Amino acid sequence: DRAGELAHQCIELGESRDRPDYLIEGYNALGYVLGYQGQYDDAMKALEHAALLYQTKGGQNFSYPTEQNPLLAVLAMMGLISSVRGELKQALKHIDEAVALGKKLGRPFDQAYVENFCSSIDHIQGLTEEGQSHGRASARLSDEHGFGLWLCLGKVYATFSNSAEEPSQDRIDLINENVTLYQLSGARLFGPFLQGCVARTYLTKGLHNEANAALQQGFQQVERFNERLYEPALHRIQGELQVSMGLIGNARECFSKAIDLSRQMGATLFELQALIALVKLERKSGDSNEGTQTSLAGLVEEFVSRGEVSPDLDEARRLLAANE
Repeated sequence: DRAGELAHQCIELGESRDRPDYLIEGYNALGYVLGYQGQYDDAMKALEHAALLYQTKGGQNFSYPTEQNPLLAVLAMMGLISSVRGELKQALKHIDEAVALGKKLGRPFDQAYVENFCSSIDHIQGLTEEGQSHGRASARLSDEHGFGLWLCLGKVYATFSNSAEEPSQDRIDLINENVTLYQLSGARLFGPFLQGCVARTYLTKGLHNEANAALQQGFQQVERFNERLYEPALHRIQGELQVSMGLIGNARECFSKAIDLSRQMGATLFELQALIALVKLERKSGDSNEGTQTSLAGLVEEFVSRGEVSPDLDEARRLLAANE
């Protein structure tokens, strides 16, 4: 809430003093605050306005209070939000523009920043190899130039895997070490997402207590900092944990919560992932629900109509085909 207040104050200063640079930074900050709070539509409006001001008011000529280029930051966040909303082609367009701008600017800080966003987007979409590759690129840049924060994130993203392959203890230790270092630096953003990564890693290893502890930390961070962008996915992972423990009723509740929350927020990709998990659970338990199947089919049709491509969409189509 305090961050949102500061963003609005920056916008008010920009308007009262006719300072487009203040307005660019203000709307950029507001877009980030709203995006992390899960208010995707309002966030995109703020970010799009910041981008328009940058492009029409000579934003490239201004001096900014940080080393981060605001247009690059805007494009990166628009890519993340578009991805969560299931607008995958649009997400790719935004992130490609951010990468191209980073290369044009030639500033390592911007390049490391956008590589981490690329990686988080890839991992959210289930693109493990791409996510690890971007994570390694960020870690390499960050290590070379002393960006400790981005180095921790890069190492996590370079190590995390969405696959069902059991992780080695070295991988678990590396992820835990760098999540801890990231948090010890005072950084709080991405906390729920990082705890989700930790929980998924433990779950793949069959370490239920450790996975649950990571999830509880993630939920605590959601409530403490009002960072809700990744909240639906945490409920889905919690459902996967319940399935692994044989608690079918609890798992169904978690998946249903993830679906309901995704719909409220407009997090269509998370809705698709949770519906897939629920359909698989219902079939496994011999309690198939026609309404769940219909919801999944409708969402698949929506993605296909936009020409989207993703591993989740492929899995959903296989599930539906197997039921015909």
